[in-house]
Amino acid sequence: FNAAAAVLTYRFTEKEAEQKPIPEDEEEFLPVGSAVFLLIFESEGEAGPFSLVALDGENGRVPVFSFPSEAVFFRQREEEIAGELFSRLSRKEFAGAVEKEFGIEIAGYFVWDEESAEKILAKTGTFDYVLPEKLSGKIGERKVELAAGVQNMTAQKISDVITFPNQSETKRCDALSRILAAFFDRRLRRFLPKSGDLYKTLTSSTETDVSAFDKERYQDIITVLVSRNSSVVSKITCDTEKDGEKLFLSEETLSRVKKYFGE
Repeated sequence: FNAAAAVLTYRFTEKEAEQKPIPEDEEEFLPVGSAVFLLIFESEGEAGPFSLVALDGENGRVPVFSFPSEAVFFRQREEEIAGELFSRLSRKEFAGAVEKEFGIEIAGYFVWDEESAEKILAKTGTFDYVLPEKLSGKIGERKVELAAGVQNMTAQKISDVITFPNQSETKRCDALSRILAAFFDRRLRRFLPKSGDLYKTLTSSTETDVSAFDKERYQDIITVLVSRNSSVVSKITCDTEKDGEKLFLSEETLSRVKKYFGE
């Protein structure tokens, strides 16, 4: 019991420190805006799931949404699967296709993998995530054994959860959104200048649209977001519908994305 209490006290204290408000007079003069980023996960040459993360200073929130590479985009010239679009188009063109599909504006993209996640976590620190059920099996020839409950997430564990076989794409996307939400909930403050030059690690370890990465503007939005006393990060659910072999995003999902990531 004492050990458990000590762990809970440590986590509570750490979270308080992470969310310490900035002075009101300092926040008053910061510009408030929003920006949406596309995060593209790659593993062994395969892309997806894809994620949207918004820094929404206007509404004081950071919504996170992930959708599968198998999802059909139907606002293109013809129906096309997201993963195939990503393979055929340039990174910037694919971001444009995502904008068109969801009716939103994307500020920039990041292509990340297990290696880049490891470099970023080395700067930010690992974080806790509640695994809803145990994972027991193999990814290729490597055995994976993760117990249900609180896991301290390393880059390896993140990759294991995302790439674990024999799970539905809805469940895979849900897990990725929850993991990213947990990370930003605990580590958003680390993206501020006084916490070190995390941006240098971020841009050097990922493939990104650097020209769209207006560092100072985004840091101002983050400053406003982390000044709030309540949690601002939330997972947006991705519901899918199958029609034969095709996987579509539900109308409810498309509406949610427009609500949380639109103008």
